[in-house]
Amino acid sequence: DYNTGNERAVLISSHITSDLEKICDYIVYLHEGVVEINQEKDELLQNYAVYSVTNQQLQELNKTAVVRILKREYGTDVLALKSEMPKNFAYKTLNLDDLMLFFSKGEKIC
Repeated sequence: DYNTGNERAVLISSHITSDLEKICDYIVYLHEGVVEINQEKDELLQNYAVYSVTNQQLQELNKTAVVRILKREYGTDVLALKSEMPKNFAYKTLNLDDLMLFFSKGEKIC
């Protein structure tokens, strides 16, 4: 195997996140020339999640937990660190499509 023994790496540049999710161990995401994400894929997918919240809930959240927000017609979606969110909040499991969308279209919370 080419990459066995951790002596080699393969760089893949792609917008096809489903392929990246299947084959990559590490994700580096560049947006407008800035490295936004530089982390192991499994850690990203385990530690972060997408939450749908009301405006009132958004105001009450721990701001350090919230990475990005996307305002939508029906409410607001939040990309957040699961360990810092209220345990009773329902969440959607994160995938790389979600992650890229939040970092390319989402806003940082003030």
